[in-house]
Amino acid sequence: MKLVLTQVTGFKLYETEHSFSFGMGNHITGDRGQGKTALSEAIIWCLKGCDLTGNVKGVKKRLANPNTKEMKVITTWEFHTPEGLLVKHSFCRISTSRSMRLFLDDEKVSQDDFDEWFGETDTLLSIFLPGYIGGIGAARTNNVVLSMLPAQDVAQVMNSLPAETQARLNIDGLRDPLQYLQSLKSELSEWNDYIHDTEKEIAQLLLKNALRGSSAVIEDDERKMTDLRQQIENLEQEAGPAFPEHINVWELESKELRKRYDAEVASWVTLNNTPINGEERECINRKFELDQIANRCNAILNEGFALRKDIDANRALYEEEKAEFIARTEQELQQLQFDLQMLEAKIELKQKNGQSIKDTPLHQKHLTDAKIQRDNLLLEVDSVQEFMFRYAEMQVIASNRALTHTEILFIPRRGKEGDYTFHYRLRYEEKEYYLLSSADKNRVSFELADLVAMTLGMMIPVFIDNGESIEEVIGERTQFFVTSYLPQAELSHEIIVA
Repeated sequence: MKLVLTQVTGFKLYETEHSFSFGMGNHITGDRGQGKTALSEAIIWCLKGCDLTGNVKGVKKRLANPNTKEMKVITTWEFHTPEGLLVKHSFCRISTSRSMRLFLDDEKVSQDDFDEWFGETDTLLSIFLPGYIGGIGAARTNNVVLSMLPAQDVAQVMNSLPAETQARLNIDGLRDPLQYLQSLKSELSEWNDYIHDTEKEIAQLLLKNALRGSSAVIEDDERKMTDLRQQIENLEQEAGPAFPEHINVWELESKELRKRYDAEVASWVTLNNTPINGEERECINRKFELDQIANRCNAILNEGFALRKDIDANRALYEEEKAEFIARTEQELQQLQFDLQMLEAKIELKQKNGQSIKDTPLHQKHLTDAKIQRDNLLLEVDSVQEFMFRYAEMQVIASNRALTHTEILFIPRRGKEGDYTFHYRLRYEEKEYYLLSSADKNRVSFELADLVAMTLGMMIPVFIDNGESIEEVIGERTQFFVTSYLPQAELSHEIIVA
């Protein structure tokens, strides 16, 4: 596959349409801010909708030219068909403030359709942009390297294993070893659960046997149970604090005071409504008598209020004592009933022990058989992991044979549970990737491009930003782009290798 044409509009510095035709080797020059790096970003955005860091969040705002309403990039690629024919396909991404549209040869498609042609984003960027793989972290680096490793023949991997390991493996399951391993682990988990439940059941049977007591112990338990039932009955029949009799007496006194008060009020009303002849002496006497009645009414009221206060205080005290009695009795009843239930359960358990203990030998046999099955599964799980380890090892060996100066380091680790985890690192001429110069990272990208072409059938181009020497890359089989800083020069490009 080869990028032959890129058309950029509304992207960063490219306000109007700019068109670039490419060969296998391409040299792009210009001063700073002329759009050399932006061209590489436009290519990546067209294919993946992300920037040069692989980030898709907020790319519209960062990449769009502020003077245009539409951002559009078209890349045209040449592909060799399995029949040896050369075909061209155009990939177009158009972004506006409200929408994003993708087209393959003028037909609207989705990102998944683009990914079928250009693979995973990290894999594409790791080759297209030398140095990218050094900044994505160990986990993503592992995924990138894994995507590049060549498939191995299952039968050949099997033949490299010890005979006893081969005997335990199902070659059909090894077509998808991860699913095969997951199936085995699921079955292993079921056996472990069964063993745990059976061991628990046997332990309960042994406990029942230990709890079996003599007839004297059983009689003692029954005697305790009878005593508890009697205590509960006595407590349920126990009366609470008696209602104070003096409160009833005071209530009668209060009613008598009410009658006296009503009688005085009635006499006051009668007297007050009785006509007066008009003599001054009679008016004075009438007022004196009314005042006397009013004074007696007030005295009765004061006495009644004082009596009601005493009644309420004594009644509240009684209610408090009654509530305390009910709470204490309820608590004692709950404890006695709990003790009775526990004792009844203990007696019932002892009565069943004689029959249940006979089941112990059968459970022991089931447990032994289950452990044999579990151990066989553990051996099979180990065998599958051994196969996966050997498969990965052979993948790396085959990959390193295809590489010249670059080397993939294979670092397997085994955890406490016995599972392997595989880790990968890149070296170039025995130097760790993070120690490499930019020129060496460029060479790594070219070698990885050749590896991906062999394993994935994709010849991903390499874009070298600010390359020091064009001559260092001329002659490579991979398509490449090299940018060079040229002071006070406008953007230009030339095909140096057709």
